[in-house]
Amino acid sequence: MKVGEEYFCIIAQLFFGSSFFIIDSMLSEIDKDSLHERRSKYLEQKIEAIVKRRFPETLTVPKTKWKDGDKEYETDLITFIDSYAIIIEAKSAKVSKEGLRGAPERVKRHIKDLIVEPSIQSKRFEDRLRLLIANPGIEDPLKQKLPVDLSTIRKIIRISVSLEDFATVQSNLNRFKHTKWFPQSFVPCPTLNLADFETVFDFLEHPVQILHYFERRAELERDVKTEIIGDELDYLGFYLSTLLSQGYVYENGRDLLVITSMSSPIDHYYHSRDLGKEVPKPRPKIKKLFKEIFLKLEERSIPGWTEIGVALNMFTPDDQEKIENFLSKLKMQAKNKWSSPDLKNILLYAPPVGNEYGLAYVLFSDSTLHRKYEFIENAASQVFQTKHVKKSLVIAKNVDDEEIPYHYIAMYQRSETEDAVTS
Repeated sequence: MKVGEEYFCIIAQLFFGSSFFIIDSMLSEIDKDSLHERRSKYLEQKIEAIVKRRFPETLTVPKTKWKDGDKEYETDLITFIDSYAIIIEAKSAKVSKEGLRGAPERVKRHIKDLIVEPSIQSKRFEDRLRLLIANPGIEDPLKQKLPVDLSTIRKIIRISVSLEDFATVQSNLNRFKHTKWFPQSFVPCPTLNLADFETVFDFLEHPVQILHYFERRAELERDVKTEIIGDELDYLGFYLSTLLSQGYVYENGRDLLVITSMSSPIDHYYHSRDLGKEVPKPRPKIKKLFKEIFLKLEERSIPGWTEIGVALNMFTPDDQEKIENFLSKLKMQAKNKWSSPDLKNILLYAPPVGNEYGLAYVLFSDSTLHRKYEFIENAASQVFQTKHVKKSLVIAKNVDDEEIPYHYIAMYQRSETEDAVTS
């Protein structure tokens, strides 16, 4: 059919829409085992290639075999950056047409195969790593297979990747919490199909953004107070505007967030690329102050810098703007009042319920340099007066030195003991 100067062929679209199912069906009749093996190998190789685009190749290890007692297991892929470990399990099982149509028994089986089992596998490996981290004296050949000293690892993220799309089931697990299809001890992790997994790694260009995205996705997956309806690209679109750090809408109730169509700017970007059109990539609206702090963190790359980088993203773009504006006013108020008993030089940010990260920002000057740590300890103790704040980013800045964006930065825990992540 001719439309203007172009031709539209509906038959071609039908072919690509059904080709995988048709070819799979044909090959299954010829050599089902070889097809299964090829699907599995392709998925694992593709995941490894995607991960190595953003994370260090030398710290990315596929197919790690390890033992727990007499049982031997294999983890599909693990990668490391700074104090983070990311465990990825791949599942190449087919999704049946009956399952896509909603047949309960097929849906239940696919959830078990594509979501429950890989999550249990990655959790088992996470538990083993945490045991070895907590007990460095344990002798385990696994330590020799990993490219890092496990004593440097403080954060572990788990991800499951499927070869096929399971509609929006994997991104809306809370809808199935009352089906009794999940083991009592089940701890979910983000589950993405391969196409969405690759899109996340392509769209978020910095490893720390990817760490933050999946850390927040995992927290939302486990949050019984929040039900989110949307697919993975809707989550990614939601990330653009909120960094997934929005907190609860209702402090005492249950949130239902319908984020369908939030993927619109992402869809437009990739559709335009497919058509050969150059359009700007949509990006999270990170404010200048937070960008400058992060760039200096990355430049220094001291141990734990990624944890602080992730914490910087725990504040929504709107809140970042409010923090920037308030700091500008605070600097003006503190000017020429450094010796005053009524000196106001500390910004305290208490997040909404549902976000456990607070912020304390301290201003000091050359004349009050000797009081820097007094200000810092005072600010750190005050931010934890908000009950739901469990962690706090504490930043200090000498207003008489504009060469660098901060002069002290650290993560604090509710116990008010420093987490040894300082710069």
